[in-house]
Amino acid sequence: SAILRLLSLISRIVSTTSCTISPPFAATLLEFTASWLAWRALSAFWRTVAPSSSIEDAVCCRLLACCSVRLDRSVLPLAICALAVATLSAFSRTALTVDASWSAMRPSEAITLLVSPARAQTSAEPPTALLVFVEEARAPLKVVLVDASTSVIHYRKSAESPDLSSLDRSVLKSVYLFEPRIYHDAMKFYRARNYAEARELFAESKRSYQSTSALPDNFSSLGAFYELECYRRLGDLEGLAKALEGFRKDALTRENQLSQMALYVFWDAVRTKSWERIVALAAERLNDKLPSGQRAQIAFCSAKAHEELGQLDMALNAYNVAMVVDIGTSEEIAGQAACAVMRIHLADPEVQRAIQTWGSAEENRNSRGFRKLQEAAAVAVLYQMTLGGGKALPGPFSQLPSFHSTTREPQGGNNR
Repeated sequence: SAILRLLSLISRIVSTTSCTISPPFAATLLEFTASWLAWRALSAFWRTVAPSSSIEDAVCCRLLACCSVRLDRSVLPLAICALAVATLSAFSRTALTVDASWSAMRPSEAITLLVSPARAQTSAEPPTALLVFVEEARAPLKVVLVDASTSVIHYRKSAESPDLSSLDRSVLKSVYLFEPRIYHDAMKFYRARNYAEARELFAESKRSYQSTSALPDNFSSLGAFYELECYRRLGDLEGLAKALEGFRKDALTRENQLSQMALYVFWDAVRTKSWERIVALAAERLNDKLPSGQRAQIAFCSAKAHEELGQLDMALNAYNVAMVVDIGTSEEIAGQAACAVMRIHLADPEVQRAIQTWGSAEENRNSRGFRKLQEAAAVAVLYQMTLGGGKALPGPFSQLPSFHSTTREPQGGNNR
């Protein structure tokens, strides 16, 4: 099956790159450590050349590791489906994203983020913006915003200024909002997959910049959107439903955010257990052009609906899509989908029969149960390698890897 072929190919790559890219969470911490050591080496440059040489050697080693990954990938057979290719390429995309996120931080910021994740500002800084006028002769004006409506902006020239000024928005070509520190910190937590801490800061950003909510892509509306995303990624569907009640998407302009807003209907249907509705919605949306992360969400919700309706083959197909379509940014969905695949297989009486006869004279390698057991074992191995994000296999599935033919060869049996 595709899962078994994927396992045989991915194992070679993981074995050479596990130190740098597997699991994703360990990679994040290693990237931070490398950035920190590089910063320390730079600060000591005028005192000694040795640290710089050490850093250069480390970089060379990492480049060689990257080259080996590219070389391994270049020999992948053309028969591998697009979903499997997406699985293997997700790690390099994730590594680049994490690297850019952490390397952009000053060392003091990174230490604070790791050591004190609950840190939050006691009060948000006032919103600042650059006003660009329609009349090109007028120079752009940096101001502190007091509030904004669809027609008028009230501002001060500085946070200390007592004078309040106003402008009709019709004279403005655009309003560029500067990213506030609280939103900046929230995004750091979000990219580090610390969704609980990120949600708190996004909620604070939503409250603190409510006065600018009439402006496009303001940090109140953006904070509210990412608060929704944190609820979803944490699996808190009740919290998501409650946060959606007062949410207005008018200020959102980015296509991926607007398309994500349309997908919350799937998660609300999961919350209310409206399984037939999910199947009908999925049939309509899966033909749409969607980002891979959003396609993974639809596939996962659809799979859950099929499972609850007893349509297990359709559920397995959908879970397989959710499991591999976008591991890089949908790690929580990939992990849950993998567990669902293992759960369905283990509940199959034929699989249980294959487990009971494993290695005995009654074992039948050509049976449906044996093939399903091999698929479940392959998914378990993939979970340990990547899909689990560094987590151990849940208890009910902990023995599955031992039933994979590459890790334990059965003794005796028929139809060999």
